[in-house]
Amino acid sequence: MARQVRTRAPRAKKTTWKRINKKDRRNLKLWAEGTRESILKPHIPAYTDALERGWCAERDYLMEVCKEFHTLIPWRLEDYEEPELPLPAYNKFAKGIEEDLTEDELEMKRLKIETMNARIARWLKYRARNLARPLKMDRTRDPWAILVAKLAGINSHPKARQAFQQYMHESYESDIAPAVQARWESQALGTENALTPFRAKVARELFSELPESEQNALRQRAKDEAQKARDEYTATMKAGPSKSPEARQQCIDNLGVFMTTIMRGVSEYTGLHGFAVFGGPIPAYGGELRTVQFSCAWGRNHGTPATNFPQWSRPRFGRDVLDFVREYLRTAFKCAEAALPTDDDSLAGAKYTIGDELGFGGDDSEGPESEDSSGESDSGSDSDSEGSASSVYSDMEDSAAPRKKGKAGKKEKVKKRKEKRKEKKKERQERMETEAASRMQGRKRKREEGDAGGKKKQRPSTPSPSRSASPVADGGLTYDQQRSVNNDKNKQLLAEVDRLWVEKNPEAAKIQAEERAQRAVAAPKPKPRPCKPQGATADDQVVRRSGRLNSGSEGAEESAGAQDVQMFDVEDGEREGTASSSHAPSPPINSVNGQTPSPIIDSDPIPPMYSHPPPPLPANSLPLPPPPPQTFPPLPPVSHPPSSQDAVADSGDSNKGLVSEGESSNQTPAPATETTPATSPEGGMPPESRIDGIPPCPPGAAGWFSAVYHQISVENLGTSFNRLLVAFAQLERAYRWRQVPGQLAVAGRPAPIGKWIGAGRGGRGLGGAMGNGCGPDIGEVSVFGDACLPTWRLRDPQNPSRFLRDEYPKGSKNNWVTLRQPGHNGVLNLVAGLYWWGKRLPDEGRIEDRELWEAAVADLNWMIEGLRGVEIGEGMEIESDELRSE
Repeated sequence: MARQVRTRAPRAKKTTWKRINKKDRRNLKLWAEGTRESILKPHIPAYTDALERGWCAERDYLMEVCKEFHTLIPWRLEDYEEPELPLPAYNKFAKGIEEDLTEDELEMKRLKIETMNARIARWLKYRARNLARPLKMDRTRDPWAILVAKLAGINSHPKARQAFQQYMHESYESDIAPAVQARWESQALGTENALTPFRAKVARELFSELPESEQNALRQRAKDEAQKARDEYTATMKAGPSKSPEARQQCIDNLGVFMTTIMRGVSEYTGLHGFAVFGGPIPAYGGELRTVQFSCAWGRNHGTPATNFPQWSRPRFGRDVLDFVREYLRTAFKCAEAALPTDDDSLAGAKYTIGDELGFGGDDSEGPESEDSSGESDSGSDSDSEGSASSVYSDMEDSAAPRKKGKAGKKEKVKKRKEKRKEKKKERQERMETEAASRMQGRKRKREEGDAGGKKKQRPSTPSPSRSASPVADGGLTYDQQRSVNNDKNKQLLAEVDRLWVEKNPEAAKIQAEERAQRAVAAPKPKPRPCKPQGATADDQVVRRSGRLNSGSEGAEESAGAQDVQMFDVEDGEREGTASSSHAPSPPINSVNGQTPSPIIDSDPIPPMYSHPPPPLPANSLPLPPPPPQTFPPLPPVSHPPSSQDAVADSGDSNKGLVSEGESSNQTPAPATETTPATSPEGGMPPESRIDGIPPCPPGAAGWFSAVYHQISVENLGTSFNRLLVAFAQLERAYRWRQVPGQLAVAGRPAPIGKWIGAGRGGRGLGGAMGNGCGPDIGEVSVFGDACLPTWRLRDPQNPSRFLRDEYPKGSKNNWVTLRQPGHNGVLNLVAGLYWWGKRLPDEGRIEDRELWEAAVADLNWMIEGLRGVEIGEGMEIESDELRSE
């Protein structure tokens, strides 16, 4: 028998594919292979993060990537050509090398760079989407969709009831309540907390006694009601956000609570403060562009009282933040987008009852639509763009549809994406053609009007710089024409809504009308500047309101515009800075040519004696002493102090004590004349230096100063106290609004002032809200006045006729060491005590009390001037380390 040998068939060789050279390839799928990929690959994670933050962030980061790529890879290289290695180090701050190219080469370079930028964007986006694919789920289960739905008032559907709960829901009053009441009284449990489980226990027992058919019917009705509520909730969630005016207004009403909840959670995890500003057409205001910001802020400072960022300095917030937002809004909305729908039925049930207290502010003007993102980008919309509100719903719309698996589903996605790009490109092209045709029609119409009139017409003055040109809106109408049409249409719709609301809420409508009437009181108009008369010489020229502008200094031109700055309130739009006429003018200083301008009485009782000029204050601030000329002599000693009967100001020339350039440095100022408070009104002040109005708080003051200043300046106590407020503000301004540890002597301080300080100086309890001016209860006026003076060293306790300025006649800085205390533990408490004292004088005070109060005000004013002279006049040579200049 022959031996059989088993043999194995030879295996076929494994097919190996050899990669074709880049030069011989028919497509450009792997164009970045090699050195180019090593440049682009490190940017994939950062580009993925930019995609998540919106198309604006994507665009900016893509520009940086393209800049680096074109810096390292010459534009003349083909895709199959590799650059020379090693690559040079990339510096994004370095300026590119300019090439000497012809016009044809420049055009070729431009086309090559544009093509390469689009390829880089597609390369990065493909890999970024593979790295972080978007999470898609049904919108009824998506946590983000559920959270956003709460903004529109959509809450989750209720849970299905049990059978006995359905029985309680339908028959509680008729069947269950009598049985519960009878058993409760018989058992006499004696606690109301056990009533709820007790009712459920009784309902279960009664339910078990029902026939089985009725029990099954209750179970079925409970299931049907739960299914109905679930279907309604699902339909509402899948329908997406409604764009009707009433639905959007409801979301705007809920915006404060919604955003505050989110920012509270963010602050708890990050420890950061934040605020949100939203702007756009508000339905309650007829589609006008306004901003919503005050209800969307979280975090507060350590001021008195504590406030968040928008409320911290409302004039600056409105000027620096909101005005900038409004300028953006004019470029983000077209007239058609801001107009309300024409369908009257869409306004049914709308609640247009929003008042001005919500913090809406802004202009009523729109602007042209902002440009769309690049056609090559499919990253979605940014959080600042118009489409961000519906991007969540559009993603969930795709997820709700049945998905196709495999290549068929992928091809369908690519097809939809291409169709979407074509639609966007077509819409953009049509919009550009329409705008171009409208502009051409407008120019042609203007030329025809100019030819018909025989001369070129001048362009009418525009209402604001932001609307220097009238953009063309939809339908070929100009901005003003389209806005007029929208306003007429919206007024008719809103008038009908207001009428229906007034019929249903007559009491609320009456209260709202009274509040609007109070807010409608117009602010006083500022007085115009006096014009220079014709033929007037340089000597007759009217002195500027700011004495610093008369000195011919380098900053004269910069400060000229600062005097006309107007402050506007964010909520009601009333003027704050220019409407007030209580600012005292600054004193004039010697001009450069040696001529003395016409005198203006300064609000300072003592002429300043400085060797260093203080830093300039913002516009419309409290007056500060002017800087002296460059050749100002050293500080001369005071030869004769003002007496105890002299109130606050000198009775001589207003320019007394001012040293000009030609005067000697050893000249001694003349002593002031002595007048008693009894013979001179307002403490001996000359009539031309009276301050009848209450000085406003300086705009640049700190929060602690503003909070208390509003309390001690509610009522006008006369010129002497108004001058004291000015001096007090100037002193704290010289201290740079600082607060340092320590306090003045408190031995024997009146108890009402101590209670006022302990209660937060008006922040809690005694003072109430900021600016109400009620203050503490000081008791009897004469007793409180006798307690004030010796306690705070305004006079010598051993000799009641002697005041502090008689005790320190020379006013040396060594006498002011114990009294130099910046912040709310210093002179503030002295000024506040005099305010509460003087506030009670017209009702309960005697003539002697009034004279004593006037003398005390004058004495404190003199002391503040001495402190201010030491703080500024003698430089920063201060003994206390806490007060040393930074």
